[in-house]
Amino acid sequence: NDVEKPIAIANDFTVTLNGAGSTTITAAQVNNNSSDNCGIATTTISKSSFDCTNVGPNTIVLTVTDIHGNTNTGNAIVTIYDENMNIIKDDFEQYLAQLDAGSYIVSIQ
Repeated sequence: NDVEKPIAIANDFTVTLNGAGSTTITAAQVNNNSSDNCGIATTTISKSSFDCTNVGPNTIVLTVTDIHGNTNTGNAIVTIYDENMNIIKDDFEQYLAQLDAGSYIVSIQ
């Protein structure tokens, strides 16, 4: 009777949103060579779909289940990057650099 939990090892990584502003990840991307003495049955993740509301670091839980039903978890930081957001930020910073030395109030909504 196997009571030994699997060893869950999660991989931190960064993923870029696609042109539609979304992306998906898989358990295979988060899993970093998790192991078990009798064999792994499944690996799942707590969140797989992301959009612009998730930009930045996100803690994802990797759950590893062995063939006898024993489970263990590991956390990964999945950083969501929005290339379009950086283009807007870069354009804004370039615009500010071109302003004269006067006083300006800028409002971004």
